[in-house]
Amino acid sequence: MAELTANGGRERDDDASAPRERWPSERTAASASAGAAPSSSPSSAAPTSEGADNRARRADARAAGASGETNDDEERRSDFGADDGDDADDGEQQRTEAADSERHESQDRSGKKRRHALVFGYDGSSYSGLQFQRNQAHVRTVEGDLHHALCKAGAVSAENATDLSKISWSRSSRTDRGVHAASQVTAANLVVANDDPAALTAALNAELAPRIRVYDVVRVPNTFDAHTRTKARTYTYVFPLRCAAPAPDPAKPAVSALDVLLRVRAGFSAYVGTREYHNFCEGVKQRDPRARRHNSSCTASLCELVGGELVPVADADASFAADLVAMRVRGSSFLMYQIRRMVGFVVEASRRLDASASADDVRECVARFLRPEVCAVAPPTAPSEGLYLDVVALSTYAVPAGSYLIDFEAEPLKSQRERVLRDLIGPAVAARVGRAFDVWLADRRFSPFPAFVESGDLTKNEDEALADVELFLDGVRERHARASKLADYAPGPPPRAGSSTPV
Repeated sequence: MAELTANGGRERDDDASAPRERWPSERTAASASAGAAPSSSPSSAAPTSEGADNRARRADARAAGASGETNDDEERRSDFGADDGDDADDGEQQRTEAADSERHESQDRSGKKRRHALVFGYDGSSYSGLQFQRNQAHVRTVEGDLHHALCKAGAVSAENATDLSKISWSRSSRTDRGVHAASQVTAANLVVANDDPAALTAALNAELAPRIRVYDVVRVPNTFDAHTRTKARTYTYVFPLRCAAPAPDPAKPAVSALDVLLRVRAGFSAYVGTREYHNFCEGVKQRDPRARRHNSSCTASLCELVGGELVPVADADASFAADLVAMRVRGSSFLMYQIRRMVGFVVEASRRLDASASADDVRECVARFLRPEVCAVAPPTAPSEGLYLDVVALSTYAVPAGSYLIDFEAEPLKSQRERVLRDLIGPAVAARVGRAFDVWLADRRFSPFPAFVESGDLTKNEDEALADVELFLDGVRERHARASKLADYAPGPPPRAGSSTPV
């Protein structure tokens, strides 16, 4: 079980209004009271005209309203339109949820689907991301394996085995191919035999591959949504310090490992606050409101992997030989490829600026790329092998004893999360991130540094961005020509004047 507190209030740094949540017993009680209420409606008599039929329906509606019956759409709107900004309203909501849950506990539990949260972590090296691919059965995903284990354990019926929407599946955060997670929460309507979540947790771990470990199965309110309940996400990206070092120049003094660390740290500090990330993601154009994201922190620390565990290293002991940089960013939400491109741009800025450049120069380069008036070719996407979802922070919800919080930074979830980091994610990062960055840097060798323009004219920006794309493609063609690969697809030089070579 996670942390249990007696207070009825929620944490005040929640950045989104959470829905008012009700247990199924509330709707059942309302329906029962509606059925027991007397009705003076004339609907029992057969109507002799369309007008009489309409009058009968209106009378039925008035009788249902008097007996406490509510329309599902209206109830849904009132639930999700609640304002959580007031402490008194929030406490009243949780007291209502707790009272409903007490009534729910007295009901028969056998064979009924009820809302549960699955708390787990995984090594994503051999998976094509977290999200279940319904129309691509051959693609292995974390949710696919988890769903199969739930079916084997009897928590999901056969008729719901092929469609996650039938059990109202939701997730706190989605990860891409090769990305790991030490903290992940999904929610679904499950059948838990004998109302024993601990037995289901053991059954899932016995069925799942060792790369996925379920920490707990938690009973949650009926309208619990893992995505909307997640108020913050913290990701960590690990990469070798040597990859951010500029190329040696015989005419200039070599850059020390400490100087490279300070460069990288200054570059990442530019991401703190509310910034425009249209240049760091897919499918979001300049001045699109979705591009505006807020990061409460973005730090870089020196570490080394010892037995699969990241051990801090003092800045004064920085070395290119074995030291790693752990970038840790906390924000409300992130766009596709955003974090990997944040890392890729800082590494490229540190590498491409010569030895005479300072840490402030790297920071200014990154900050300039985040301006809303800047349109550019997307920065390079760093490899997925070094990225993992470290912590997800969820808001509290009501239970009979008070309020309940799924907290990955408190026991017992903290120790289970650290075990997955040490036994699964740490070794996977140590085995792959060094080689992945070597390949990535070799691939970047003939690619230009992302150029950008500043102008209030969006059309001009797009035209110049297309020119940058052509420059980028020229570098790709040169790389493939030098590697003697994909020669049939690389366009050759234009024919010379007077040549008979066909175009």
